[in-house]
Amino acid sequence: MATKNVWVVVTKYFLLKGRAAFLFAAFTSAISLTANASVITLEPDDYGVGVALENEYVTTALVDGPLKNHTWTNTLVARDGRDHDLSYKAPTGNLIFGAFSFIYNGDPEVDLGGLGIKFHQDVSNIKLLANSIYPPGDLAAVWMAFDIDGKKIASGYAGGDRPANETFEIEIQGQGVRSLVLGGDFATSAICFDHLTFELKDVVASESGSIVLFFMGLMILALRLKQRL
Repeated sequence: MATKNVWVVVTKYFLLKGRAAFLFAAFTSAISLTANASVITLEPDDYGVGVALENEYVTTALVDGPLKNHTWTNTLVARDGRDHDLSYKAPTGNLIFGAFSFIYNGDPEVDLGGLGIKFHQDVSNIKLLANSIYPPGDLAAVWMAFDIDGKKIASGYAGGDRPANETFEIEIQGQGVRSLVLGGDFATSAICFDHLTFELKDVVASESGSIVLFFMGLMILALRLKQRL
């Protein structure tokens, strides 16, 4: 009974304040739309040997020359890491993007080469797994990130002086990344890359509570209009 009385009071209040309730509900519904980040994964083992490594968010290719002239049509396919060495162990499963060296002669506008990754919108928090197919030395994975205009916005390296097959993570935190070029800092393709993840922003629907408020406001406004007729 007490609960019923509370609902009677609340209902009368909203009937008296129908227009205000409608505006409040609409406002809370609108502000509840929040931008979240979706994590996208490109895993070679999910595709199979010889299958093109791309999806609606990202394309991979072998870059060889000026990045601005690259057409991104020579899409990479999933490869079995054991093709290099039967004892090779991929970071995940058996399939990888491939083994790459990093070619860079001081100006990405002139000469750049390696594993190319092109994103179809701005992304952030990019991660890849990698390892070396050769014994330990000073080998490392080198990377360079570019914006939508092909301008370099970040660069770095990971790994180095690790035993063969020891997996390490490459983490790229730059904002607004549209393309990457990666490879091993050695003339021979020595670093194998695997399991790409990245984040992109999206807008999610408002919470159910706000939706309920929104429709409650509509109903209350309708009742108020009916009373006036």
